[in-house]
Amino acid sequence: MVKKPFLTVRWLPAVPQGATYMICMLRNLWNDTKGNTLAIFAAALIPLVVVIGSSLDLSFAYMAKAKLQNACDAAALAGRQSMDGNKWTTANEDEAKKFFQFNFPEGTLGAQDLNFEIDTDPNDNAQIIGVANAVIPTSLMHIFGYDTVPIQANCDAKRDLGHNDVMLVLDTTGSMGNRP
Repeated sequence: MVKKPFLTVRWLPAVPQGATYMICMLRNLWNDTKGNTLAIFAAALIPLVVVIGSSLDLSFAYMAKAKLQNACDAAALAGRQSMDGNKWTTANEDEAKKFFQFNFPEGTLGAQDLNFEIDTDPNDNAQIIGVANAVIPTSLMHIFGYDTVPIQANCDAKRDLGHNDVMLVLDTTGSMGNRP
């Protein structure tokens, strides 16, 4: 049995210079698994913030768009209902804008640059068309250069009185002669 010496001295090779030193250092870093969790988390943090930030900001934008669409539809219906026949007046426009402002007040979900326009369809006086625009500010995506999300809603309303037939049926048989 061969005894090992108590103290062994190893001679270290000369430290490589330049590109070979960088390659050796990167190889050692690649093979060393201590502390990898921090590096992996740091690398994954930016895409994680992008995904969470965009989902949060887009959910606010979709909620605002749904409210904007409901307000536009309500305004179009109110404006069409207030019309006398096919005559569009400023009073009808004011009524539609009043309904829009009630259903989507300035600042709803942080909306900015709110604009609502409503008028009759140039091809059909019985129909009115509305367009609403707003800009929703972002909360996290402004870090990546997306400060706002534009939203738009289109609406229309038309009163269509088709051919209505009214029928009156009188039952004069004996069963109607006796009251309960």
